[in-house]
Amino acid sequence: MAVYTSDQLAKMRQAMSKLGTATWVKVDINAAVQAVEDLMLGQGKTAVFSAIEAASPGVFTNAQKVLIFRVWVERRFGQDRGV
Repeated sequence: MAVYTSDQLAKMRQAMSKLGTATWVKVDINAAVQAVEDLMLGQGKTAVFSAIEAASPGVFTNAQKVLIFRVWVERRFGQDRGV
């Protein structure tokens, strides 16, 4: 389980507030962020890397797989920033 500092969590909460209505309390968003972190650094990361590897065996490094996933997330969830 990765642990974020109070400052890191505060910055994430501030970013969430800018993107939408803040209807949550601090402890809830902290837990949700941690849950996503745990998933994506565990089974989620393995699943993403395995899917990319199955589609294009031996083509991409892990760093490139992270970039592919990042671009997909940004485009899929409307956060395309010109990538």
